[in-house]
Amino acid sequence: MEIPRGFVFSPKEEELLGYYLRRRVNGEPLPGGVIKECDVYGDKNPWEIFREIKPNSSSSSTDDPFYVFTRLKKRKRTAGCGTWKEQFSKKIVGTDYSNSVLGLKRHFVFLTNKDKKSNKSNGRWIMHEYSLPDHHKDQSFVLCRIYDKNAKDANKKKKRDDDFASKLIRLMTTP
Repeated sequence: MEIPRGFVFSPKEEELLGYYLRRRVNGEPLPGGVIKECDVYGDKNPWEIFREIKPNSSSSSTDDPFYVFTRLKKRKRTAGCGTWKEQFSKKIVGTDYSNSVLGLKRHFVFLTNKDKKSNKSNGRWIMHEYSLPDHHKDQSFVLCRIYDKNAKDANKKKKRDDDFASKLIRLMTTP
């Protein structure tokens, strides 16, 4: 199923864990085409996965996150020409009155094997890996949110520059 034009997928962390990941783990049906399955820890780089998941996107839209279900690799999280290096993790707590732990969010940065720095030519890829807290029958699945931070920063700078140019033109044309 193809995602309709104009559709923006922008779920909250509670929804990613409580609705999407829990349903995937339980084998329940999910809306088609929104979150795909992909081996994030395989032989492909994040920018290659992005081109597969979003084939009609321009390179300037790599700041739009994409979401995938993948099997968890507990040890080294290698992928393509690099490694996903964990920066930090935090518990996601529900917004209900019980304040129960819904899951865990781990923050990763993609580092190439060549120089152990983020790959400048292909962006600075960030991944948030969401997992469930309980010992479930299929705890090997996680939900990942991946995006290119360089593209996001470049788009913010372009928007600031455009806003500044608009204000300047208004000032120059106002009597």
